[in-house]
Amino acid sequence: MSKDKSLVKWLLSMIICGTILMSFVIAGVSMALYMRSVKRIYKTEMLKSAEAAIELVGKDKLEALCLDAFSENAKDPENKERTRKVLLQVYQDARLTDLVLYAFDDKSLKGTAIVVAFDDDVKEGDGISFRKRELDRLLKGEATRIVEKNDDGSYENTIFKAVTDKNGGIIGLIKISSRLRDTFDSRIRFLLLYVPLIVLLLVVFSVVSLRMFQKRIINPITEITQAANCYGARDMMNLDSEEEQSFTIPVDVRNDELGVLWNTCHDMEASIKESIIKLKTVTAEKERQAAELSAASQIQKGMLPTADPAIDDHKAFSIFGSMTPAKGVGGDLYDYFLIDDDHLAMVVGDVSGKGMPAALFMVLVISQIRMNSKKGMGPAEILKAANTVICANNPEMMFATVWMGIYEISTKTMRECNAGHEDCAIRRAGGRFEFDIKSHDTPLGIMDDMDLTEFSVAFNSGDELFVYTDGVPEAADVAEAQYSPERLLECLNEKSGLSNEETVGHVLDSIRGFVADAPQFDDITMLSFTVR
Repeated sequence: MSKDKSLVKWLLSMIICGTILMSFVIAGVSMALYMRSVKRIYKTEMLKSAEAAIELVGKDKLEALCLDAFSENAKDPENKERTRKVLLQVYQDARLTDLVLYAFDDKSLKGTAIVVAFDDDVKEGDGISFRKRELDRLLKGEATRIVEKNDDGSYENTIFKAVTDKNGGIIGLIKISSRLRDTFDSRIRFLLLYVPLIVLLLVVFSVVSLRMFQKRIINPITEITQAANCYGARDMMNLDSEEEQSFTIPVDVRNDELGVLWNTCHDMEASIKESIIKLKTVTAEKERQAAELSAASQIQKGMLPTADPAIDDHKAFSIFGSMTPAKGVGGDLYDYFLIDDDHLAMVVGDVSGKGMPAALFMVLVISQIRMNSKKGMGPAEILKAANTVICANNPEMMFATVWMGIYEISTKTMRECNAGHEDCAIRRAGGRFEFDIKSHDTPLGIMDDMDLTEFSVAFNSGDELFVYTDGVPEAADVAEAQYSPERLLECLNEKSGLSNEETVGHVLDSIRGFVADAPQFDDITMLSFTVR
């Protein structure tokens, strides 16, 4: 894992920043709550001091003292001095900064200092006024608290406690002040002691959490990443079935999400490995079959007519044939060969099925025809003898339609036999191609010991013969429309004076133009013969 992409370091930095931020937040909230509590305690203690002063002096004496403040002649001067001593004692015991007794005038709603136990800024006879909110609280009999900042930066907490007469009316006020220096000293101690402790605890917690996170999350993810990289670097097509997997089952199998992910990767790798091994086996088998098919195709091509000067350069006739298999090997057949100097044998056939079985059956058919042709038989006898052998060796119950003709060069006469094959087309010299429709016998391989019919056809110089398999008229386009025998005749009659090879090529081009992009479903075989 690269340095700049380390998840551990990123988490560590985030935890440290979060820890610092949380420390400040916790310290701030704690300080606010602490100060609020301290101020509430101060208020409570100062109220107790004010109530203690009232109790020590006595409400009757305080009431008399406050009423004397608004009289021209004091009735009890000693009462004032005695009150001052009591208030001074309270001032000293409670460690206050100020303690003053005010007489309150309910008409002017102002107070006048009558006894000053201690206050640097207040002298007897000084007046005091209140803000409306503070005055409303005093008139309701509630204590009023004022916090003020002094010149030295310290804060002073002041409480005004009302002194009431027997009727509940306010006749005086006791002012008690206390500095909050101790409070701020304790706040500093709090910041210096508790905040670092909180930060330390958070740091320890963060480090422990990070270690646990690294062990439970980061390390397993790293192992999965390394196993995935190892798996990706393998040569997938050369896997060994005994080779150890990248995602091996760890010793500490976990049942959480990462454990499930690891086990899923392990099972996926095993499944892919098994599929690749099967694919290699299937591929090897297909390659073997393709090699065998290629060899069979070469063998089949070797069985088709090849260049023979005795035929190609013959002065009495010209002939050309072609076969375009739908697969690597075809089930169609065509052949032509000289039986002797005066007889030319021509064969076109179509075996049921396609591919290798049809090709093997075709080999049996053509070999029987060639062998029997050397015995001086006619086409019907040759096909009958071949049918006997084929029926005796046909466990798959295949069959073949075969047209065979033997052309006698000296008489320009051809004897032919049609075992269930397509009608051939003949064009007389200067005329047009037409189908030579005759009765058809049963295809070879269906019925043993059957007789076949033989016909004789006379030819003249310039006459042409065109023989084909059903792959020609049944060639279909993408809409499954067939090429048809009528279109074949039309194509054959489009041009005249073509050589045999040109005639076959012209028909093949016409078929390809018709079917366009549609796949070829059947073998296409054609044979063109012309009498010179």
